[in-house]
Amino acid sequence: MCGCEIAAGRQGNKLNAIDENARLKIAQRRNYDLKNSILEGSVIPYEAIAPAWARVVRAIRSAMLAIPGEARFRLQHLTPRDAEVIGEIVRDQLESAPLTDQPPAINGCPCSRLSE
Repeated sequence: MCGCEIAAGRQGNKLNAIDENARLKIAQRRNYDLKNSILEGSVIPYEAIAPAWARVVRAIRSAMLAIPGEARFRLQHLTPRDAEVIGEIVRDQLESAPLTDQPPAINGCPCSRLSE
């Protein structure tokens, strides 16, 4: 490979200074933008969201688990077995849903969980 290929950044699969510099600049820009967002107040700290998130998740679970009893109360023709099946369906759905007491990362980005 000639010197002009190396200078032009065409070294095959090897990282070169140009690529590394570009990656560094992108990372610095993300960091700068995140810091500005925090200073502007447009980003909510993870510590502030986590307790509220947990309360919301618990409320959703409670409301979902109350569905079988409420359905049986409102639909008097349902048998106890019907309510049991509805309860099983609700529990199965809750188990398959990715609801946890911890807020999820945004777009898979770990920087959305700043305190971790």
